[in-house]
Amino acid sequence: MNELIPSRVELFHPMFVHFPVALLLAGVLARLLLLLFENRDRGHVFRWIFLWCWTLGSLGCIAAYLTGEEAESVVNRIICDPTLTHEHADFALYTLALSWGALFVSVLRMFFSGRLKAKLEQAVMNTHSKFKAVMRGILLAELLLVVAVGAVLVWTSHLGGKLVYTQGAGYLQTPDNTCAEDASE
Repeated sequence: MNELIPSRVELFHPMFVHFPVALLLAGVLARLLLLLFENRDRGHVFRWIFLWCWTLGSLGCIAAYLTGEEAESVVNRIICDPTLTHEHADFALYTLALSWGALFVSVLRMFFSGRLKAKLEQAVMNTHSKFKAVMRGILLAELLLVVAVGAVLVWTSHLGGKLVYTQGAGYLQTPDNTCAEDASE
């Protein structure tokens, strides 16, 4: 009898991981383009593209991480080097944390540079230069976090590719067959 949910839980992870990867990489590109076009007429379009891609990608990272945790115990019984899954999971967690940190800093920057800008300049910071320095610091933090997410995400994806293409994760093979082929090479 066919089941609605397959018994191989490790197959859910690839279904959930590819959209967050694509959305976060598109978000990195949109944020870098926003840096170039922020003060022009269409700059706000890149801001919204970045925010939507980043928010959906960060939410998707949670699902990808949780399904990866479920798949880890199954995959570790199939592959020869289970330390690779631990390294992949560690970098996935770094990606998750950094993406949410970048989202927080980005929203904080939008909040400060929006409606509250004039009020903050008058009430908290008496000079315009102090506010400008704070905004530059927040912008720098945002850009560093976004670029860091892009770099860590690429490395996490590389490790996931190694799991699939060199270790045979996700294939129906017994550990003896996989490891015997690796040992003979």
